[in-house]
Amino acid sequence: MSGIWLPSGSEAKKEREALEADDGGVGKALVETGLLETGEKFTYVCPVCGNRVTNDQRMEPACTGASWRDEHPITPMRLIQ
Repeated sequence: MSGIWLPSGSEAKKEREALEADDGGVGKALVETGLLETGEKFTYVCPVCGNRVTNDQRMEPACTGASWRDEHPITPMRLIQ
């Protein structure tokens, strides 16, 4: 399990169970790609416009600007916390 971030507390148990489950790799894939909701708060910031987003998944969102208009090209946001 090297390289996989596991949260503390009861959510760690949930992710360990998903990693070890015999479900054809579905749970493991969710954990490895960061799509399993963890209950932890991850804050992302756009390097172009400074837009901040808080998410409970580890998969970084993409940003096109702080408003609904596409203000800049689609850019992956960076994890800051």
